[in-house]
Amino acid sequence: MRTERLEEFRMLAQIQNYSRTAERLFISQSILSRHIKELEQELGVTLFFRDTHGVALTDEGKYLLKWAEPFLEKTDRVLSALTGSREGAEGNVRIFYSEQVLNTAVLTFIHSFMETYPTISLEFIPQFQMFKREQFYSTDITLSPCDYLDTLLSDIQGTLLTMQEPLLAIPPYHHLGDQQQIHLEDLKGESLIVPFADDLFGPFAQNALCVNRYCHGDIRRISAENPTAALLQVELGQGVMLIPHHFIYRVYPHTRTIPVADPECRFPILAYRNCLVDNPAARLFYEKMNEEFNGAT
Repeated sequence: MRTERLEEFRMLAQIQNYSRTAERLFISQSILSRHIKELEQELGVTLFFRDTHGVALTDEGKYLLKWAEPFLEKTDRVLSALTGSREGAEGNVRIFYSEQVLNTAVLTFIHSFMETYPTISLEFIPQFQMFKREQFYSTDITLSPCDYLDTLLSDIQGTLLTMQEPLLAIPPYHHLGDQQQIHLEDLKGESLIVPFADDLFGPFAQNALCVNRYCHGDIRRISAENPTAALLQVELGQGVMLIPHHFIYRVYPHTRTIPVADPECRFPILAYRNCLVDNPAARLFYEKMNEEFNGAT
């Protein structure tokens, strides 16, 4: 029994229509019909009832489908593992990450990578403090919101993955609450809460400098230890805060978020790889991530 025939059988059992199944398989309906008949002859059973409306599984067909699905799933995993092994895809990858970088696009890539390369183990290490370039050397991959691209040495690779749209988080009953969009100059006279305010390579500090420029210095900066603490300060009415878009799911119940119009205000997501460690799995992770976001190969 050929695996290809089982795949065709499973798809026909799911779609229950010869014509649509043949289109999905990129073969003619007559070829699909012949393959199913050959499979039935090989097994000595009838797998489908046929009528003018489509097909339905017989009891024997239901039994085969119940057996075939886990077999085909295991086959897919084995093929993925073999493909990954040919690319040197095995081992462990240690990944430092900041809470600002795990947006939907990054998480989707990570899920896909783990499914494609099951022989690679990804170890995620959260970073709650301010990022420093020296930390790149203590791990394989760093996912960071801090842009060090212009200051990297040759032993660290770096790439910009994507830019996140900014939102302004405001306390309940704030006077800006009736606006549908905010310009940075609208923050004149406000108290801006800035996590990691001393990290000039980080997006919170960079965006605060941008606000200061737009408001001609007429803004009060309030430092916060980290974004989590800053979000609580916003909820308690101590000021406003610029946040990456996916933080909309982390704000407190009474906090409102408003889109920011100015293109200069952005939250980047960057990936860095420690080239001093010869880790083929980490190199593959970095290359596939760069390919996914930048089209690089």
